[in-house]
Amino acid sequence: MPAAGRGNRPHNPAHAAPDRERAEILSGYFRDPEIGAIFDVSGGSIANGVLGYLEWDAIRGNPKPFVGYSDLSTLVNSIHTVTGEPTYLWQILALGSRESAWEDAKEDYGDARERFEATVLRGEPGIFELDDVRFLQGSSMAGELVGGNLSCLLKLAGTDWFPALEGRILALEALSSDAATVHTYLTQLKHLGAFDWCEGILLGQFTRLSRIYGHGALERIVEDVVDTDIPIARTESFGHSADSRALKVGGAYEFSG
Repeated sequence: MPAAGRGNRPHNPAHAAPDRERAEILSGYFRDPEIGAIFDVSGGSIANGVLGYLEWDAIRGNPKPFVGYSDLSTLVNSIHTVTGEPTYLWQILALGSRESAWEDAKEDYGDARERFEATVLRGEPGIFELDDVRFLQGSSMAGELVGGNLSCLLKLAGTDWFPALEGRILALEALSSDAATVHTYLTQLKHLGAFDWCEGILLGQFTRLSRIYGHGALERIVEDVVDTDIPIARTESFGHSADSRALKVGGAYEFSG
């Protein structure tokens, strides 16, 4: 039975509750045997604040699906890194409204509910189906997938929670980043050695960048920054759009084209 979470009372302009308190609440959800899966809808900008306070032994010992997107890329990747269990990048808000709350992504939620039901009730690919992948460089890649929102993933840089990239597909998307910001974030990944280690790059929606400069802008930036011959593919199926598909972080993927 669905249950509403705590921690949404006013605290200060930055967030609903202190980092430690939010971490205690989330850790409690993992310990609670009556909770089978956690769908986090908090988003925002400060999800990484809880990482140092989470009860990681409790999370390891009580594995369950954790689902979130956007700033929750920090938690989705950290939980997978620590536990080895798959986590999920997806916005469950798609099931509760017909209009996105994001000003940069106002559109219909399309068949999100139907795809969710197909996956959960009938075991079909549904929300995980990426049916528009095309290659910008190379022609195939395979491996476990990690990543998510570009700027939020980089909040983990230099920490023990940053996901291992060797032999893995690095998925990236962005909502509000402009051309210069996307360029500098990709350059930071380059300096971290990400493009030397990963098996390939899967680019999702770069909402503001594409809206202002057109879809070709991302490809030009990537061509300028990524100077290795790793496979690079693009899809419009995941990101911040209302009907975005889900990604299984830690799940095995194979793309060719």
